[in-house]
Amino acid sequence: MKFTAGDPFCLSSDDGCSNLGADPLEQFAHEIERSPNVKKLFGSLIVILALFAAAQAAAPDQPFMEAARADLQKAKAELQLAMRDKGGHRAKALSLVNRAIAEVNAGIAYARRHSHAAAPDQPHMQAALDALNSANDNLDKAEADKGGHRAKAIGLVRDAMAEVKLGIDAGR
Repeated sequence: MKFTAGDPFCLSSDDGCSNLGADPLEQFAHEIERSPNVKKLFGSLIVILALFAAAQAAAPDQPFMEAARADLQKAKAELQLAMRDKGGHRAKALSLVNRAIAEVNAGIAYARRHSHAAAPDQPHMQAALDALNSANDNLDKAEADKGGHRAKAIGLVRDAMAEVKLGIDAGR
């Protein structure tokens, strides 16, 4: 087979282009080395495949529970940064958040042990948990000086969150 100069699989020489007997894999490798566009194409393809594989591997099996845990961890961090002189209420709220985090972790572990990873979350219980998380976030953002009532509300919201999580687990 005779190739002409400029042919994608042409191994250039001064007297034209002859690839008789050349290994097709070597021809292909040579073309990749010569062409910046082909290099970019294969580089992009590798990146896309790697991102797709990473996305598949990183997909959480309990997305709502993991989101709730992230929200609770955010609330915990904010409570830890808050000033300490809150009559013990900040510390109690922090303790309740830690307990809620433990319950979420236990719920995730329970679901994994009992093969609930593919089962859909109970929609009304999950919606209630989402609303409680939102209330919790808003209470955390409110000014601290509320005569201790804000802190009590935070504690009650978190207790309710824990109960909803237990209810979700019990309903499975």
